[in-house]
Amino acid sequence: MKRWLLIDDYKRWDDVLNISIMFGETPENTHPGVEFHQAKTFYDGIVQLRNGGWDRVYVDHELGGRGDETGYQILEFLEQHPELIPERLDACSGHSGHAAKMWETMQQLMKKNTVQ
Repeated sequence: MKRWLLIDDYKRWDDVLNISIMFGETPENTHPGVEFHQAKTFYDGIVQLRNGGWDRVYVDHELGGRGDETGYQILEFLEQHPELIPERLDACSGHSGHAAKMWETMQQLMKKNTVQ
């Protein structure tokens, strides 16, 4: 079973996966074989990442905390702990400037992960 983590203080999995609960879609029935988890704060995200074993991680930039508790700092944490970098990283920020910067960093981290 694959394990996916969403680090976002506001969005839910149906938002990120672009599925419609109204039509009976759920993350579980649109993505069978995946276990879905969510961290709503920067610190919970770090704790979940430290637990390891993630196949895919979605990260928002704004995590509702202080200015230094952002998705970009989550990526800096992963850079310092390359053994925790998942197979796939995705930005789910609604702010295009932050998402672009995060996506660039995510690409570098995923390359680093395949080299190890």
